[in-house]
Amino acid sequence: MTLVTLEQDLHDTLVSGYKQALKECPGFKSPIFIQMLNDHGAVATCKKLINSKDLSSGYSDLWTRKRLDLTVEAFIVDNERFWALFTREEIDRARTRLTDCGFTVPDFTPSPEEATPSTSFDRLKIGSTYDRPQLAKMLGYQDFHAIGRGIVTPRDTDMIILFVTQTNQAALTQYANSLKDGILQMDGALGHGSDRRVIEASKDSDHFHLFFRERDHLPFTYYGEVFLFDYIEYVNQPSKFRFSLSHTEASTLSSFSVEDPTDSVFIPDEEGEKRYKWHLQRERSRKNRVRAIEIHGTTCWACQKNMNDVYGKELAQDYIEIHHRVPLADLEAHTPNPDTDLVPLCANCHRVIHRERGKVLPVEKLREVLQDRSTTRYSGPKNSDSLKGVM
Repeated sequence: MTLVTLEQDLHDTLVSGYKQALKECPGFKSPIFIQMLNDHGAVATCKKLINSKDLSSGYSDLWTRKRLDLTVEAFIVDNERFWALFTREEIDRARTRLTDCGFTVPDFTPSPEEATPSTSFDRLKIGSTYDRPQLAKMLGYQDFHAIGRGIVTPRDTDMIILFVTQTNQAALTQYANSLKDGILQMDGALGHGSDRRVIEASKDSDHFHLFFRERDHLPFTYYGEVFLFDYIEYVNQPSKFRFSLSHTEASTLSSFSVEDPTDSVFIPDEEGEKRYKWHLQRERSRKNRVRAIEIHGTTCWACQKNMNDVYGKELAQDYIEIHHRVPLADLEAHTPNPDTDLVPLCANCHRVIHRERGKVLPVEKLREVLQDRSTTRYSGPKNSDSLKGVM
């Protein structure tokens, strides 16, 4: 990310934070802040506010409302990707101002030079535990506090390092982080500064590496590379991210989240387990879906197309949906056999099979239809006169 792009990102973050303050803090307004952004740009505005000996009216207002998380200082301290735009002294000054006002910030804010680890994972072993001084030395940090929490995005690499703690100290912000059955559920930062970095990194096929611990002060366990398969962006609360330790499972769950957009919690349980959310629906076991893809692959059983071949591997990313030969409503408590009961279908074929409510077209029948049409394909009207009356 170039400095020009980074400054634009900072500008967008500040404007978004200002809009959030207007929405969530009735009566709050700071038109001079927007004017400064327009006249001087994001970086110059932040530097002026941070280096001022006096608190700005906007900062003071947010302080009285206990919303320092929406201040310029908080956005900079809590979002390490912006550190390259400021000096170590400016970052420390912002941190001190926040802590003096009772706002909890990380124990240590590394300078831009210290925020660039060597990113060599050759000496790390999956499943092994490492304390912070060990990791700091192995990853090239000058101070172990730099890896105590959050998302580390080394410059000039395609790597993002996640340091995730399930339960923080009582005085710190508590996030809904968990690691269970190979699925990491992680909250983004309150300031949302790293949200887009994580999302865009996944789209750019950057690599995520996970270090996880159950509570503060414990060593981190290294879990290797993890894969983002779903996320929900919020404005007034931390965004939600879900990763899998398995690339195959991530591809499956990514398809699942697209097929069932109303689903917000993945529960590894029996097929057919009833669950109420916005409406009654049946839980689809992610383990069975993963196993089905391992057995059958990601080529549609009906049209025989593979989305990687159609759209390219980078865009399609092994996308495929999984079809239940026996409708979910008829499964009751039965756990289907992934080898015989589940088959991969592309989104088009899957929708056609379920086109008629209450009736499921057999996969084999749809395949026959497609094969017949491939030999007697409709070639369109013979001349333009055939289109008269329909234009």
